[in-house]
Amino acid sequence: MTEPTEPTEPPAPTAPAGEPAPAAEAGDNGPSSLEIYIRENRGRFTEDVLRTGALAAGHPPEAVDAALASTRGDPNVVDRWPIARKLFIWYLAVYVILDVLMVVNPANHRSEGFLGDVTGIGIVILSMSLGAALVASLIWIASRRLFVALIGAGIAIAGVQIILGLIAAMGYAEPGYEVPPTAFLLPIALVGAGVGVVVAAFRFGRTAAPASPSRQLLMIVPILLLLAVGGSCVVSGLPIPRPL
Repeated sequence: MTEPTEPTEPPAPTAPAGEPAPAAEAGDNGPSSLEIYIRENRGRFTEDVLRTGALAAGHPPEAVDAALASTRGDPNVVDRWPIARKLFIWYLAVYVILDVLMVVNPANHRSEGFLGDVTGIGIVILSMSLGAALVASLIWIASRRLFVALIGAGIAIAGVQIILGLIAAMGYAEPGYEVPPTAFLLPIALVGAGVGVVVAAFRFGRTAAPASPSRQLLMIVPILLLLAVGGSCVVSGLPIPRPL
């Protein structure tokens, strides 16, 4: 009598955001591997995508439906897409409110002074800053590993830019002037640290079983970015009426 074989894990579903988490090993009395697979990926993909991937791997429809039902409403599983939609509405609301305040603020429309009417440049700067914060927030929600890797890449790029600036300064310096070698230590350290962060983000993300993030963890970074950009705009005085 042959012993029953364990069901094979479904292949990674094809979806536009991130990579599905690797399935954990299930014990004899624990949940099935299919249920673990669905629970770990429910926050990233829709039920239709998960069901299609499980059926394509050969799991019977009744087992797939049972696994989906058992993980539905799990408080430990956070659906990222409603969070992303909510954040988009928040960012849009803050953007519209600050834009309207800058437009109606008469102090921004003075013709005298070095800058003159600063409404246009204020809206452009706010659009770029808030847009970058929104993109960073969506990346954080989709993949914390990718978010950390992008931060590492930014640190490395900053180090490279400093090195290139020092080399250019050496070319334009007066004869006999030399940039001290110690000036390159900080940018080289930045490049090394940035590369290390990128490598660690992808290496640890592949070798360790990812934990399901909480709603609070997914929300904290986007909210901090929103407060930072919106607060900077308010501090600039552009949305706040001031004496002419």
